[in-house]
Amino acid sequence: MRVAVKGEPQGTVRTRVYKDLKEDIITCKLRPGDPVGEVELARTHRSSRTPVREALNMLERDGLILSIPHRGYFITEVSIRKVQDFFEVRALLESHCAELAAGARRPEDVAELQRLARACIVGGRKDTFRQALAQNRRFHLKLAECSRNQYLVDVLSDLFDQIARVQYLELDAMPAGAMVATEEHLDILEAIQRGDAPAARELMNTHVRSSLRALLDRVFQR
Repeated sequence: MRVAVKGEPQGTVRTRVYKDLKEDIITCKLRPGDPVGEVELARTHRSSRTPVREALNMLERDGLILSIPHRGYFITEVSIRKVQDFFEVRALLESHCAELAAGARRPEDVAELQRLARACIVGGRKDTFRQALAQNRRFHLKLAECSRNQYLVDVLSDLFDQIARVQYLELDAMPAGAMVATEEHLDILEAIQRGDAPAARELMNTHVRSSLRALLDRVFQR
């Protein structure tokens, strides 16, 4: 049961419930298709039903919750088509980010990207793979920040939330010895350091699309 704060304002309760529920959905503690009820959630989060309902409506706008009249709320399903759509948008946006980063070649950005890329190198145990997923997200968001376009960073952050849910499903099918694709990250960084914008763009496009293929093969066993 989540801990509530005595006298907590309703807006703060809504935000807390929203963040907690979102984390549970992304990490697949609440799995695709699972029903979620206002009464049970209010009891779990020690709140009234109003902030729970507001949090569920926010998550519905995020595409993580589906409201069905007379039936209730459900965690949205993950489909091959949805995943392909996520990665299509990701490939377009991140390829552009890599191209911009190569054009700028800011030493402080490259140094931070190198640190994050190397932090992703872990073995295939599920606990360390979870850590690698977090580092992988930081690497890609840092690359997006090289664009100096906060709206682009925010769009990609929301997109990574959707993709992370599929990656947590991937953990169930993760073979021993699996690795995050850090070699591809380092190849992208080499192109950025050279100032080779076309190569950085193409390498990122290839990286995103190869990640999609691996994800579909493991999660959907194509």
